Amino acid sequence: IANNYYGNFKAIVDIDFEI
Repeated sequence: IANNYYGNFKAIVDIDFEI
């Protein structure tokens, strides 16, 4: 569960930096 949460958080951060 923690690993999945980290993966989702990283994806959101990547999108924020991309924009």
